[in-house]
Amino acid sequence: MTAKKPTIKKVLKKIWIIAGIVFTLWLFYSSESYGVSNQSLEESATIKTLNTDDYYSFTPKEAFKNVFIFFLAQWLIQKHMSRFAEK
Repeated sequence: MTAKKPTIKKVLKKIWIIAGIVFTLWLFYSSESYGVSNQSLEESATIKTLNTDDYYSFTPKEAFKNVFIFFLAQWLIQKHMSRFAEK
C-alpha cells in the first residue's frame, strides 16, 4: 500500500496553522518587559507611578494638564538602549 501524496492545500493549511501558533506564542513572549531601568518607573514632576505586584500604573499628577506619554515597542527600546550601554 502506497501513501497518498499530500495536496498543496493540505500542506499550506498545516503551514498556516503552525505559523499562527508560533506567532501567538511570540506575541505572549514579546509582551513581557525585560531589562527595564528603574529610572523609568520613578515618579516625575508630572506623572505619579504606582507599583503593585500585578501591574504598574502611570497617572498624571494634575487633572487636565497636558501630559504626553510615548510608548516604544520593546525592540525599539532595546535597540536604542544598546547604544548607551556601548559607551
